[in-house]
Amino acid sequence: MIIKLRNLALILMLVNLASSCNKSEPIVVTVPPVVIDPVTPPAPAPPLSNAKLVPIKIESINETITLKYLGNTALITSIEENSIGRKGIVNYDENKRITGYEIYENNQLIYFIDYWRDVNQRINNVNQFKNKGLQFTPTGYYTLEYNNLNQLSIVKFYSTQKQLISSKSLQFDAASNLNSLIINTGTEEKSTFTYDEKNGVFKNVDNAQLISLEFKHKLFYSAVNNLITKVGTLANQDYNCTYEYNSDSFPSQITLNEANVKTIFKITYKIL
Repeated sequence: MIIKLRNLALILMLVNLASSCNKSEPIVVTVPPVVIDPVTPPAPAPPLSNAKLVPIKIESINETITLKYLGNTALITSIEENSIGRKGIVNYDENKRITGYEIYENNQLIYFIDYWRDVNQRINNVNQFKNKGLQFTPTGYYTLEYNNLNQLSIVKFYSTQKQLISSKSLQFDAASNLNSLIINTGTEEKSTFTYDEKNGVFKNVDNAQLISLEFKHKLFYSAVNNLITKVGTLANQDYNCTYEYNSDSFPSQITLNEANVKTIFKITYKIL
């Protein structure tokens, strides 16, 4: 009996051994770790130059505009449109506050304005006069209103009989660029503007926006940054600009595209 039990135990041991030998070993697959290349954020734009440049000449094939300044300041004293014989003179008082603007054609004074100020010394009323033969006659006036950031927000134009003729409503973006202009002459026309992030042509010019009400040139919109597009409610108001910049991130060349006509302006500056 004991022998039979031993034989049975031996048989069971052999069966277990055979069974263990027939089992497949588990397959271990080693997966290499996934290496994700770190995302490199875009390099930040280099800071704009602090150089204080002001334009002294704007040239295209058809026109040359020359700007002069009061001493070594950013106060414009004259704007000459050489190609048409027109010159604008900007006047200041002893405190270098702007007081008026005169327009000459072929060295003859044909138009002038004078500025009036409110109690906060902001210009709020502008009287207009034109040469009527042997004397200058009032032709109307316009008023200026400001928002809570002291930005020009509303311009209203009146006849000599104090009748409202038209108005302009201005809104600005966070960088103080004009981004919306509504002109109401009985019919409302709206224009919207976009800008680059470079130094505007007239960024350092004092009173640029005020002077632009009299000297109506598209480049005066570039008072903080530079105008890229203007889109208006009338198709012929739409235009866009592209730029080449100098080492101080001011435009050295501007290509204006308007109504399928391309005009190239070259800008010359001086450093204050």
